[in-house]
Amino acid sequence: MDCCISGMGNQDDVWRRIGDNDLIDKALDGFNVTILAYRQTGSGKTYTMFGPEIPSHEDGKQACLDPDKKHYGLIPRALSQLFDILNKRKNYEQGTFFCISDSE
Repeated sequence: MDCCISGMGNQDDVWRRIGDNDLIDKALDGFNVTILAYRQTGSGKTYTMFGPEIPSHEDGKQACLDPDKKHYGLIPRALSQLFDILNKRKNYEQGTFFCISDSE
């Protein structure tokens, strides 16, 4: 375990501790990376991972679309960083594919 974050932090605090290191680079270099949110029911794990939910027309919920991203959870921030890195690298071989998965 690299760190434990108290319940008093906000989304930016969590991202600074988790996302502002080289986890995404390590994942792209072939290492397995896991971020685990563990605590009792109702403690904010889903909010920390995804951000707040806002109503949509289809199923009643969708990810936060906060334009300044201050309420984004770890997954939207990590995916944004991932695609930024991939756009900068652009030196992967033709036929290379990336598989991204998450579970709740």
